[in-house]
Amino acid sequence: EGGGEEEAAAEEEAGGNGEQAAEESEAEEAAEAGSAGEGEESGGEGSEEGSGGSGELEPNDAVVARWGRGAGKPYSAVVRSVDGRSAVVQFDCDLSECTLPISRVSPMPAAGALPGWLTVGQSLEAVDPYASGRPLVWHAATLLEARRGPREGADDGLRLWVRYRQSKLGQWLRRRHVREQGTVGASGDSDALSPSPATASGKKPAARKRLKAEPKG
Repeated sequence: EGGGEEEAAAEEEAGGNGEQAAEESEAEEAAEAGSAGEGEESGGEGSEEGSGGSGELEPNDAVVARWGRGAGKPYSAVVRSVDGRSAVVQFDCDLSECTLPISRVSPMPAAGALPGWLTVGQSLEAVDPYASGRPLVWHAATLLEARRGPREGADDGLRLWVRYRQSKLGQWLRRRHVREQGTVGASGDSDALSPSPATASGKKPAARKRLKAEPKG
C-alpha cells in the first residue's frame, strides 16, 4: 500500500510539472507572437512613413503648390530642391521661391485633350519667351512632357517641357510659345529656324531663375 501511495504521488507530481511546463510554453509562444506583432506593426509604420515622404518629388518637376492659409491656393510651380519633409518651389506667376511642406506640393498631372502635334515625342517649333530682341525666333525642338496646372486668369495651366534639338537644352513653355512644325506664326514671325537659344538651360528651374520674369496671365 505504501508503494502504491508513493507511485500515485509521483504521478500527480509529474502531471503537475507537465501542466506547469505546458503553461510556460504557452506563455513563451504568446510572448513571441506579441513581439512579432510589434515588429510587424513597427515595420508597417516605417514603410508608411517612407512612402509618404518626398520619394515622388524630384528637382525640376512641374508641380501644383498650395500657398496661403487653410488648404492654400493652388499655383503652378517647379521644384528647386527637396529636403526631407519640405520642398523649395519656384512659382510660375512671378518666379519667386518658397519653402513648403511636402504635403502642400503635388506633381502636376499630365495634360489631356491636346492636338496630335502636341503628343509627347513629337517634333515642333518653340520660341524662348525670355529672349531679348525682335522678331521672335523659332527653334526646332521635341516635346518631352505635357502637364496641366491650375488655371490663373488667361493662363490655361498648360506646361510643356521641350528640348531644343541642336543644343539639347530644355525649357518649360506655355501653349503660345510653341507651334506645329513647318508653320508660320500669325503675327508674321520669321519662319526660318535658328540655332537653339543660348538662354535655355538643361535644368528647368535654373533657366527660369536666370531669365526675366514673365508677366502674370
